[in-house]
Parts: sequence; structure tokens; C-alpha cells
Amino acid sequence: MVIVGTVISKPTNSTFCIDIGYKAVASENPIDKRLVILNDENLIPTAHSEEHLIIENRGKNEYVIGDTIYAQPYHVCPTCALYDSVQVVNSEHEICDQWQVVARSRKINI
Repeated sequence: MVIVGTVISKPTNSTFCIDIGYKAVASENPIDKRLVILNDENLIPTAHSEEHLIIENRGKNEYVIGDTIYAQPYHVCPTCALYDSVQVVNSEHEICDQWQVVARSRKINI
């Protein structure tokens, strides 16, 4: 699973904020075991809140507001449960299918 986030602010030259908070990624693990950022191995998560993730950029790549960040969560269950469906991407990076998330529409009969 890959989560798509966006750079939404740059508080300093070496840090930026993305919109992948712990409502989108499970927060029970230590911050270095919540997700893997796929764009750049020099991007290190340093703080996490409900709506945001602060990343320290220890590399030379520049990021600007609006840039896309891709991340893989360690624990995908809470992330999957946020969406009615997920898009399946093939090896050519094309959306090839869409799956319904059954847990979103479950009904409890009393």
C-alpha cells in the first residue's frame, strides 16, 4: 500500500510538513516505524499529529509546497479503513483496478 501526501508548508529550510497525520497512519509504533517515505531516503519523520507529519530533509533534494510524497505505512489496517475503495496500480504505474474496502460498509445486526 502506498499513501499519497502533499507538502503543505515549510517551517524551515530543512523541514517541511505533509498532510499524512495519524488519522491516516497508525501511530502505535515509534515515529521511525510508522511509515517509509519512498521519494527520498534522506527524508526523516520527526513529529506526527492527527493531521500532519513533519519531515526533516537531510539530503540535497529541494521540496516545495505542493510536491507529492509517497509513503508506505508499516500497519495498513487503520489506513485502509479510511477509504471506501483503493486503487490498484500495475508495474507500469497505471491504475488497473479498484477494490472496495468491505470493512467500510459493514453492518452490525442487533
